[in-house]
Amino acid sequence: MKWIIITLLFFFTLVSFVNPFSNEYEKIINKSIETYNPKRKDYVIVIDYTKNILSERLFVINTKTKKTVISSNVSHAFNSGLMYATDFSNDFGSEKSCCGTFITKGAYNGSFGYSMVIGGLDKGVNDNAENRKIVFHSDEKMQTKWSLGCFATPKDINEQIINLTKGGCLVIVIK
Repeated sequence: MKWIIITLLFFFTLVSFVNPFSNEYEKIINKSIETYNPKRKDYVIVIDYTKNILSERLFVINTKTKKTVISSNVSHAFNSGLMYATDFSNDFGSEKSCCGTFITKGAYNGSFGYSMVIGGLDKGVNDNAENRKIVFHSDEKMQTKWSLGCFATPKDINEQIINLTKGGCLVIVIK
């Protein structure tokens, strides 16, 4: 009986870890969908920069089931902070991460492999993201955990994220 209880506790701990969808995220997601009215409302990517770079802090959430379908660690720019992204910029040449809300666009194969273009939706906050070449890409060719502002994830996860969300889903960066 003791092992059953321990196993159940472990399972529920794992489920809560894998499915971090919370009332806080739900409010942010609902408000963002209402504000931006994206073409695709089935999935939203939440990147929670209140968590450190070693943590799982990227969540792809199915908005119909309110379940996290992908969770992963994700890079931030070195110029935005060492363990936590705390300094953001929309400026060319800053090599800092952007915050705010983005929209996913198309996929392409670039110097970091399979990648996805995003566009910033917040004027003065992240609207230069696409021109700055801030994209989703694999961290496979990176020499450190930090990017120059892009959202880099492990290769297999990166492909899943792009294939599931390209073409009009919101990306919400929480700081």
